[in-house]
Amino acid sequence: MLEIERNYIESNRDELVKRYGGRFLVIKGEEVTGAFDSMNDALQGAALKHGLENVLIRRPADTQMEISVPALTLGILSVNASYTTSG
Repeated sequence: MLEIERNYIESNRDELVKRYGGRFLVIKGEEVTGAFDSMNDALQGAALKHGLENVLIRRPADTQMEISVPALTLGILSVNASYTTSG
């Protein structure tokens, strides 16, 4: 799972670090679909854009760290894309 995304970030690491710095990237296939300043923002952005689809969220300069949310994958929890928070 997410092998394409892992290969993409490994193959393009230098370019991604140059372009996005220390931001958290949401990667689907071989495409960066979002860049965020925090993991929380990246998770929310990924959920809004991709729903329950698998995506890779990682800062390109970081060592590998993966987050798995089986409850989302199995459909036990759902993402309410219309939910917004006010600051």
